[in-house]
Amino acid sequence: MEGKVGRVCQLRRAARVREFSNSARPGNNLPRSDVSLLAKARGSDMLRAAVRQYETTPSDDHQPMMWLQGHAIYAAHFLVVLFTTSMLVTTLLGLLKLQSVLAWLTFDSNQVWHGQVWRILTYGMVNVPSIWFVVSMFMLFRFGHELEKFFGRRQFLIFYGSLYLFTPLLFTLIGLWTPIYWAGSIGSLGVFIAFATLYPGAVMMFNILAKWMAVVLVGILTLTGLNDRNWSQLATLWAATGYAYVYIRYHQGHFSLPRWRLGRSTPHLRVLPDLPAEKMPAIRGQQGRLDGRDRRPAGQDRAVRYFKPDRQGTFPPR
Repeated sequence: MEGKVGRVCQLRRAARVREFSNSARPGNNLPRSDVSLLAKARGSDMLRAAVRQYETTPSDDHQPMMWLQGHAIYAAHFLVVLFTTSMLVTTLLGLLKLQSVLAWLTFDSNQVWHGQVWRILTYGMVNVPSIWFVVSMFMLFRFGHELEKFFGRRQFLIFYGSLYLFTPLLFTLIGLWTPIYWAGSIGSLGVFIAFATLYPGAVMMFNILAKWMAVVLVGILTLTGLNDRNWSQLATLWAATGYAYVYIRYHQGHFSLPRWRLGRSTPHLRVLPDLPAEKMPAIRGQQGRLDGRDRRPAGQDRAVRYFKPDRQGTFPPR
């Protein structure tokens, strides 16, 4: 059922066959199997309702949040405004010598384990002016916008929110062995890695493909962290890179997560006594027909006719 719904929605979005689905004919450019599937989607109430629910929600979710002088404003743009504002506030507090206020916002694994859990959320609000901050804002603005157009606003915010929280949660666990302090990482590199995973053949600057640009960027940052022995930077880099890559590959269907069946008891089986042959209903399977001939005994025809339902799906009275 889910496969049929996804295929119908893919046909309607990719080939724009909304108008075509009202008059689908085998002579059009679509394959005959797709035409048949669209016809079934119109005829089946359950499939049509599932397609409508699956299709209308993403279509609204892909629309801009607002329009500003003819320009579409997406959620990624609001994130850029939010972090840019935090950079200005950080600069103002530093100018006024109020660094003690910023100390309550940075991530500290020891303080998190002592109850200051808000640091997991506020560590990204401490941003000092730098060239890397400008590059991060450009990545979030440019590539976050593309991810939002592909996934939709809701799925993009889920991705970015989980990417934003993944590093501090990882550092919180590592803080059981060694304390870690961190601030200012907003996950923009993970957004670019996700874009390069989704569009590996996109052409970047100097005609370099996105996948090779991602490899070069991650490699340079890794060498920089090794040279400075900045293990926190290396952990943040590879945590964001690995999470973004796995997240996109999972949604592309390259692998599936294991399903844990908790709370489901195994049904108990019991052995039934042997029944006489004349009381057992005949079940016609693959071994019931050999070379097109029926091998059933003649006494089982009556049982088969008795258990065969009529066209309305009901069994005849005894």
